[in-house]
Amino acid sequence: MKLAYNASILRFRPYRDIGEFVNIGVLFCCPQIGQMAFRMERKRSRITSFFPEVQAPFLDNVLDLPQKLFPKDFEKDFKKTPHEAFVFDFVVKDAMETFRHFTNMREGILIFSPQMSGMTEDPWHEPDRLFEYYVQRNFPREEDSKEARLAKAFRQTLQEFHLAKKFRNASIGDVTCRLKIPFFHDRIAIKTVSFDHPITKNYENVDLIGSKLARLKRSDQLPKHLIFPFELPKKAAEAKNVVAEWKSVLSAYPEIQTMPVSEKDRIVSLVTPYIS
Repeated sequence: MKLAYNASILRFRPYRDIGEFVNIGVLFCCPQIGQMAFRMERKRSRITSFFPEVQAPFLDNVLDLPQKLFPKDFEKDFKKTPHEAFVFDFVVKDAMETFRHFTNMREGILIFSPQMSGMTEDPWHEPDRLFEYYVQRNFPREEDSKEARLAKAFRQTLQEFHLAKKFRNASIGDVTCRLKIPFFHDRIAIKTVSFDHPITKNYENVDLIGSKLARLKRSDQLPKHLIFPFELPKKAAEAKNVVAEWKSVLSAYPEIQTMPVSEKDRIVSLVTPYIS
């Protein structure tokens, strides 16, 4: 079920006459469920890299305002799951009025961007996605496009077996660690992984995913059943060692299984009992 959302980017603009600014936060509102969330860049070094002449005391005073308005625990959620959402006029009205109240900040050192709207199936993690894109500038890169291509091809596999509609795109974890799951179901999750990269990048991916799994395990946020279908490197000589390293990392997790993405029947046989 997709829900409409509104969002606005908080900008630091120290010189109004010049008009230059840096994005430092995201205010998010999903009116139908009355949910609001705020994400803000807490690292002063990133902001001063754009405006090195801005003195730290001045910057601290300016940035205290949004932190007081939107503390780390700023979050409203009148409904726990969007699938049980209903449109109540007072919920929508209150959420939108609150959102407009804050985003009317259009003059001064801190300003909000014009409102943008969109649709999402996961309003609980959408603020993090917007923050990563607009503030942390986490744009798609070549290696990311390979992961997207593999996920798209795997979705076609799920469609062949009439399973694609059972899954949704999601992100698990919290502000300390996020793991994007392109195929998420409440009882089982699937994350495709491509090793079609230079060998150094492949080992970096193994280390990165391994560290995220360890953190998610410690915080009890790891799915009870997780499958990692992987794409082999094009060079056969590299495949053996990379896959061995990959399987070694995952061997510490009995809830995780991994196999080549080409083993369609095996993957479907593992998935079906959990979603039929």
